[in-house]
Amino acid sequence: MTTFCWLHLSDLHLKETTASPDRARFDRMLGSIAETRRREKLNPDAIFITGDLAFSGQPKQYDEAEKYLEKVLDVCDLAAHRDRLLIVPGNHDVDRSRITEARHEVIAKALLDQDRYTEIEDFFRSDLERQMIFAKFANFARFVESFVSGTPMSFGPDRFHYVMPIEKEGQKVVVVGLNSAWLSNRNNEQGRLLLGEAQVCDALEEVYQMWPDARLRIALVHHPLYWLAEKDVHRTQQHLARKCDLLLRGHLHCPSFSVRISPDSQLREFAAGASLKAPYQAYNLIQVDLDTGEGVAFVMLQHPDLGTEWGSDSFTYGNTPDGKVAFSIRRASATSL
Repeated sequence: MTTFCWLHLSDLHLKETTASPDRARFDRMLGSIAETRRREKLNPDAIFITGDLAFSGQPKQYDEAEKYLEKVLDVCDLAAHRDRLLIVPGNHDVDRSRITEARHEVIAKALLDQDRYTEIEDFFRSDLERQMIFAKFANFARFVESFVSGTPMSFGPDRFHYVMPIEKEGQKVVVVGLNSAWLSNRNNEQGRLLLGEAQVCDALEEVYQMWPDARLRIALVHHPLYWLAEKDVHRTQQHLARKCDLLLRGHLHCPSFSVRISPDSQLREFAAGASLKAPYQAYNLIQVDLDTGEGVAFVMLQHPDLGTEWGSDSFTYGNTPDGKVAFSIRRASATSL
């Protein structure tokens, strides 16, 4: 039996100097991760963080984040494998000072208000406007490239996604990192965000060209897909459902698990919840048998209504008192995009 295991965190919202109570809360979460690993005999192969690592995308916030991520790597016994920590940006990783609100709104209006979808595709193939939009992620990109240098995990005006293969006992797991926050620059953005079919298809084409026999395909994104603009969500969701096995996300600060089923696809989505800077904290430890496709998620929570200690997430999942969510993956097909 060959298993692949990962820790899923999200929404840390780290500021320049994190207050002592938050550091203590974070350390208690690390203790819970260590205990869950010991109890369930889990050895993470990777760590996934689905956005909002920083609070407002400032350099000193990423200096603080480095200290926290080193602790996460340590608790997963991955300190010598920084390339196994994969991150995507969220709306709090945007440095809003990099583009004026007025200029950003002009670009957003042109992309969102037109009935035709070609404006979005043209944006990804153009230069000037794309560079202005992606300048917002310069600090995030600089941090990622320095923290996990030598990997394809990067974001910028010429690359707005990444595809990362991880080998486990001769089998390939491929992780697709997507940027759902590239049009983010304001509050109350539901229905005004875009992934873009070009971003999704470029990433998935790379997966199927380079690793057509991958045993597991995992997409990382910050926002729930239903936060995308109406004209974008259908186009992007159908590709992800057909070509990926799992979608991991963050943003809403509450854990969840759902399955999207259509006549020709199934997509399982896990939201980790917020791992810090929220009324309650959560994380997932997930393991999949690469031979059978059978998986189990260990969903953990620290909620004030349930006491001060970490435990199984019976608050979100009332029918899982032991904190285990079992699922089965139906293999994504290798048909053309």
